[in-house]
Amino acid sequence: MLGVFTDTSSRVGGAEQSIRNWFKGERVKIFSSNLEKLMNIKSTSYDNEIKYNFNWFNWPLTLRNLRKRIKQHEINKALINLTIGPIGIGGSLFVKKRIVNFHTDIEFIEKAIPRVFRGIIRRSLKIICQKATELITPSKRTREFLINNNWHDKVTVVSPGVDMKLFKKDVKKRKLTRQRLGVKDDEFLMIDVSRLTLDKNLPELIKTANKLVNKKVKLLLVGEGKEEKMLKEIAGSNVIFQGFVPHEELVNYYNAADLMTHPSSTESLGLSMAEAMACKVPVISNKSKGAMDLVKGAGVIYKDLEKEVLRLLDDDKERKRIGRKCHSRIKKEHDLEKAKAKIKKVINNL
Repeated sequence: MLGVFTDTSSRVGGAEQSIRNWFKGERVKIFSSNLEKLMNIKSTSYDNEIKYNFNWFNWPLTLRNLRKRIKQHEINKALINLTIGPIGIGGSLFVKKRIVNFHTDIEFIEKAIPRVFRGIIRRSLKIICQKATELITPSKRTREFLINNNWHDKVTVVSPGVDMKLFKKDVKKRKLTRQRLGVKDDEFLMIDVSRLTLDKNLPELIKTANKLVNKKVKLLLVGEGKEEKMLKEIAGSNVIFQGFVPHEELVNYYNAADLMTHPSSTESLGLSMAEAMACKVPVISNKSKGAMDLVKGAGVIYKDLEKEVLRLLDDDKERKRIGRKCHSRIKKEHDLEKAKAKIKKVINNL
């Protein structure tokens, strides 16, 4: 039996959605902590989640209970979302055959952690990876980093996967969603779907939208986060804060948009960009390891965000051309069925 182990608090991020994508309807057990409840984070449940209410702050009790549950459910293989929390550590300690999902940007981890702890956190993560049977990661550039820096010599790139049956261009959804949002036919709508946190570089995006208000440009931000109040304070009247949206409803908002603008510089891939690309929405993104893999050669990696938005604003033909290339990239490299087959092969070969 496969066990999936995660301490991740935000159940609506790309790493968490990849678990849903890969294992929906499969015979697996998913172990998680109660951290999202303690932090008052809105979350959704996994289809096959074991909710034992593990206590993130009581490691001895959590590890003891976790070991008992692993034995109870006869877990002999593990997929662990990279973490130094008790659930991930427990999976590493108590399951011999294990894959570690390196789903984040190590540079972001280091920047987000106080300097005094960076060395020990980096060494701890590296040890967890080195002792795993194999690593998986969503991008080629992250794979290169892991191999070149001796984190592991066996690293497989596995896409989170995009459900092409769900995420597709839909004119009807576009019309209805724009009406509901109060966006007129002659207005240009940019979208970003992400946590409202500083690492997503959203102040730059909001300031760009503010400058373009006279050009009938609106910005739609989908997601929640601890910086929401600050972002609303700097946002102009043309910025729409939609808040949390269930994953299956995101397709409506992607279709409503004329352009996805993703300024984050810390993506390991950027699942929301991939889903928008599947809907033939043109994507422009900041430079990050994941974006360079996903967007370069299909969408646009920008140097000057405002300049790039202005270039595409009045060029419908170019936006459609980019949208077609984006869709082709996702169909070829990130189709969910292909991703599920690949992760299944990796697990079976453990």
